[in-house]
Amino acid sequence: MVKFGPGNILWAKDRDLKRAFGDLKRRHIALALEAGLLTKTDRCQQRSEAYLDHLLTLRQMIEKIHRDGGDLRFIAMDEPFFYGHEYSGPTACHDSASAIAGQIGQNLYVIRIIFPKVIVGDIEPVGASRPWIGQLAHWVDAYRTTTGQKLAFLDTDVDWSYEAMRNVGPLAAELKRRNVPLGIIYNASKYAHSDLSWTRSAVRHFITIEDVLGIHPTAAIFQSWVPYPTHMLPEWQPGTLTNVAFQYLHPAPTLTLSRQGTTLAGHLTGSHGRPVARATVTLEAVDVAARMSPVPRRIARTVPAGAATAVIGIRANTEGSCVCAGPATVTLGMIHYRDPATGSVQSVPPGVATNSARPRSIWPAGSAWTPTSY
Repeated sequence: MVKFGPGNILWAKDRDLKRAFGDLKRRHIALALEAGLLTKTDRCQQRSEAYLDHLLTLRQMIEKIHRDGGDLRFIAMDEPFFYGHEYSGPTACHDSASAIAGQIGQNLYVIRIIFPKVIVGDIEPVGASRPWIGQLAHWVDAYRTTTGQKLAFLDTDVDWSYEAMRNVGPLAAELKRRNVPLGIIYNASKYAHSDLSWTRSAVRHFITIEDVLGIHPTAAIFQSWVPYPTHMLPEWQPGTLTNVAFQYLHPAPTLTLSRQGTTLAGHLTGSHGRPVARATVTLEAVDVAARMSPVPRRIARTVPAGAATAVIGIRANTEGSCVCAGPATVTLGMIHYRDPATGSVQSVPPGVATNSARPRSIWPAGSAWTPTSY
């Protein structure tokens, strides 16, 4: 399936669309339209991808697809329930699930005049809110009750925080009970600002969802609406969009280990069970049982000019997408500051920092500092 957005249809030249649609048919690839199926009203002047300015805009897209030889098989609605019900921006509408589904049902009539067999599904965001999962389940029910047809699929746009990834599991269970296929859009976190960082982030996300959390969607979607990655092909080159799909379809090598006393031995095999030669394997030991003594951690830096105070902080469970986040037992000893220029030493007892009481030390600007914790 290849999805076209509204801009791809409305702004493209007819000759280009004819060529694109012809290539899709030759390759037996289904054509899908990802677009909003809600329209603005006098009461609801929503400004988002879920809403079109006029019903005429939708009619123009459908007629252009038909005129240029396209065979529209699927429609993926662009977050109608979120923007129509949940969104709280300046143009929020806050309509009920049944009202949103009713307007969609009316607008679908324009499409089905030309493409009567078109299949309709939805795309909705998944974030850290657990109650939102229950609202999505209610939306799926309301759509079926109002339109008389169940959603053909529900694709998720995950924000890739740890809580959001955890929420995909309960949503998958709700959709399974309703016989609605789950799709997951695999893309990168917002901190990816290069082709390689984008693709590596996307790969980490599908590994986390499917291998770590054990969630297996019916459809895996590889999609980007940011400048990265800049190339689609070739699929064997790291940093391209199709390389993410290539890695998804070709399982990663498997490492099996056995331990005898203080010795670890194992085998690294590829997707067909064949040994992988000359591969670099990095092992990291984690003292999960806290049997070892605290290990000193030394950091040496230069105090920025103009700085008068500093707070030494240890962040836990705050980075969002770390699947290792969760309850932890931490042992933290005294934090020591030494100024090698003056020889002065200060010891800061660790504690929970608050806005009213924080450990503070006066460090001369431009001096070197070496805090160590035990």
